[in-house]
Amino acid sequence: HARRDRSAAAAAAMDRALTVRRAVAVLAAAFGVETIVAGARVIAGADPGNMVYRPQLWFNTAMGLAYLAAALVAWHDAGRGRLALIAIAALHLTGEAVAEPVRAQPAG
Repeated sequence: HARRDRSAAAAAAMDRALTVRRAVAVLAAAFGVETIVAGARVIAGADPGNMVYRPQLWFNTAMGLAYLAAALVAWHDAGRGRLALIAIAALHLTGEAVAEPVRAQPAG
């Protein structure tokens, strides 16, 4: 009887972990879509309301695709999802370091 209780508790914990992982994947996908849409609008000529550094704009828009890919990976595999998260964080650190010393330019 105790063995069955432990097995049920383990299954419930796995179900909760799956639910959390999938919720995080949905949030990452939503953020990716928003990033792509916002970047594409500015690339297409919409006024962002502030100065834009074009290479950073393209980088961030492309990162939206990375968010979508990471969301898909995280939906299916927690370990690889974590690796995707680490890769995205590293790319963002690299992108910010490259863009930081350059003065912003008008989007147009």
